[in-house]
Amino acid sequence: MPAASRHAGVRRRGRVGGTVSCAQQVTFPVAEPSIDRFTDSRLMILADYRIEKYRTPLVIWTVDGERVAGEVFLQPSQNARAGPETVGDLLNAVEPFFPMRCDNGAIRFVSKQRVAEALVASETDGEERSRAGARSAVVEVVLATREPFVGCIYYEVPSARPRLLDFLNRQSQQFLRVHTDDGLRLVNRDLISGIRPLD
Repeated sequence: MPAASRHAGVRRRGRVGGTVSCAQQVTFPVAEPSIDRFTDSRLMILADYRIEKYRTPLVIWTVDGERVAGEVFLQPSQNARAGPETVGDLLNAVEPFFPMRCDNGAIRFVSKQRVAEALVASETDGEERSRAGARSAVVEVVLATREPFVGCIYYEVPSARPRLLDFLNRQSQQFLRVHTDDGLRLVNRDLISGIRPLD
């Protein structure tokens, strides 16, 4: 029987010189096969995992003194500003965890609260652009869990309050960007014992 329809013979009586029997073809439409109403939702979920991202090498030190080397996954664009996502954007986002692929290939979900410091060996374009036109200060950063180091902080503040102290007190992001000879260091503000200006 065809999938699109069924045919049934119907007996009908008529009187043209007697009783006459005839078969009439009657077509009954058959419903199309039901479509899974969750199919579109599943496809949308799968599409979320196929968002294009690029990998950036990263080394982190936890509050326990553990050193973890690997790479993180950044988006090629973002809504906050023009340009690709940076490691600083990733660490300062509101989500408490971020995924990291360790050098041994294992995936680790890292708690940002437990990260004392992160090092990006090569700065991304977004970090480079953030230095254009900004003030700079050479400082020594003293940490509660690691050795102090020297670097440069680039900052923007209103012209009426141009001091580094004003910037630090107004800073709302959890990880402070400090540029060093080794690369960009992102330091957890809660673990900074002090910052000493050197210039």
